[in-house]
Amino acid sequence: MSTSKSNPIHLLPLLAIILFLQACSPKAVFRMSPVADETSWLSGREYVVSDNDSVMVVLAYYRHMGDLFYFDIEIVNFSDESLHVAPEQFYYTAYTGDPQVETTLAHNRSAVNPEDKLLELDLSASKMDADRRTTAGFDAAFLTLGVVGDMAALTSGASGEEMSWRIHDRTNMVIEMEIRDERFRRSLGNLAEARNIWELDMLRKTDLQPDEYVRGMVAFPLRES
Repeated sequence: MSTSKSNPIHLLPLLAIILFLQACSPKAVFRMSPVADETSWLSGREYVVSDNDSVMVVLAYYRHMGDLFYFDIEIVNFSDESLHVAPEQFYYTAYTGDPQVETTLAHNRSAVNPEDKLLELDLSASKMDADRRTTAGFDAAFLTLGVVGDMAALTSGASGEEMSWRIHDRTNMVIEMEIRDERFRRSLGNLAEARNIWELDMLRKTDLQPDEYVRGMVAFPLRES
């Protein structure tokens, strides 16, 4: 019977990171470079390889987006047993000061769990869809009341100027409804796009059998301080 391994995987032995801060824009721009003796380049990314008799890990810094920074990682299981891989096993250790001189431990941060992120996105999409349906119901009610008022005004002999104003007001109402609906659609589309990334591109819980590998992105929360 094969057994799973779930020991924490520490990124520091795989990739010692130097964090550079560019203050050329309102938001900080971060770049990370490995200080390993041996690295290899592929498609503009610098990779570090760490392997032993049972597991090989290939790692490269990908990019910084928002409050997260991402790594491209591949894990190969060369052992005779099942290897359990999960993003929450990964963490980084941050230091302050010059890593070549003296450093002070700042904090440890674990990788973001994609399952938690997917749940968060699903809840946001559900709430947004409910808000959209509620707003659409109110819009339909107000539009109906407006049309009824227009008919009543026309029946009671409203002037042409008043009817023109009513038509203009109703047209603006419809335009505003369409604008809100378009904003809802775009927001839902952005959530769906983000969900696809976290579902398909990120490293997720996997039991690697012997000679199997898995590849994906791992995201870490950024703490600028």
